[in-house]
Amino acid sequence: MASKESPIRAARRRLGLSREELGRILSVSGRTVSYWETRRKLPSRDKANALRATLGLSEIDLWRALHKPAPKVALPVRKERPW
Repeated sequence: MASKESPIRAARRRLGLSREELGRILSVSGRTVSYWETRRKLPSRDKANALRATLGLSEIDLWRALHKPAPKVALPVRKERPW
C-alpha cells in the first residue's frame, strides 16, 4: 500500500527545495525538517509560523500536517451481567 505524502514534504517539493535548503531558510538542520515531515517531532511555535509562511500553508493545513489523527478504537462490547 502506498503511503500518502506529507503535506509539508509536498509543499517543500512543490517549491523545489531540499530538506537542507528549507532547513537553512528556517535555521534548522535538514534532519529536523525530516522529523517534522514524518511527525516524529513538532516545531516550536516560532518555527511553525516560519514554516507555514515559507511553504505557503494555511494554519489549519499546517496543523493537520503536524498532527496525526486519533486512531479509531473499537469500543469494548458490554457483557450482560449474570444478576
